[in-house]
Amino acid sequence: MFAPERGAALGRARRVALLVVPLLLLAACSSTSGAARTKVASELATTSSALRGAGPGKECHPASAPAMHGAPMAVVPEVAPRTLQVTDLKVGHGDPVHVGQDITVQYLGVACSTGTQFVTTWDRNVPYATRLAPPLMEGWIRGVPGMRVGGQRQLVVPPRMGYGEAGYRKLVRPGETLVYVIELESIS
Repeated sequence: MFAPERGAALGRARRVALLVVPLLLLAACSSTSGAARTKVASELATTSSALRGAGPGKECHPASAPAMHGAPMAVVPEVAPRTLQVTDLKVGHGDPVHVGQDITVQYLGVACSTGTQFVTTWDRNVPYATRLAPPLMEGWIRGVPGMRVGGQRQLVVPPRMGYGEAGYRKLVRPGETLVYVIELESIS
């Protein structure tokens, strides 16, 4: 199951690939004219930026992601924020959750740059259990505390508090701002 945890090894491999491939392409063009090298470099820059997510200050896909399988709707901002944005959609009951506690949640994640939902637990009705501590992404560790059982909260997580420049597999682009809607089911 997809989890909002960082894949350090995956991130390193992706960063190495992103550095090595352009260098190999430029080396292959070393025997060609300066104009050809400029064209290749320009195409690489265009391709690289097209593969990046919406980072802070960049435009997001402003449409709201459709709710699937009984999940609430995530509202994608027009511009990716530079800081973590926390919005309570529904206040729960009981004691608030604190960092370090074990929680069970239903959640969905939406990529800001496309407005596309990339993950949800609601589709299988299988909640996600985790500890509110590393290796969970910083956006969740800072954004979930204070929630109460039954509450729903939307987090807009900037890249530095999410998957950063590594992205996550093919689901989350490097430098992507993420929108999560989280429903807290239990605290233990």
